[in-house]
Amino acid sequence: MENQVIRMLDDLGRIVLPSAQRNQIGWAAGSRLTAIVNLRNKTVEFLAQQDGAIQIDELGRVVIPNGIRDAFNWAVKDKLLVELNEFEGSILLEFEEKAA
Repeated sequence: MENQVIRMLDDLGRIVLPSAQRNQIGWAAGSRLTAIVNLRNKTVEFLAQQDGAIQIDELGRVVIPNGIRDAFNWAVKDKLLVELNEFEGSILLEFEEKAA
């Protein structure tokens, strides 16, 4: 299974978490996530948490909150690296490439 995939931020600030990665760690539509932000590395790590503020929709998308997108200067069509950390049971987002 591929642990790293590039995904594009859509017009509503969402990104698709690959189904293979979600399935590997037991996440499904409706799963609630918490975002852990690392300002130094400009990364966001998603962890499953029952009271998480972020929810995976039926197409496997999550909304990256405005505050995070603004802090990292992430914009529509920017490419993000989506990386599975199977050991931690998390998915990490990291900036890959600015939209043209």
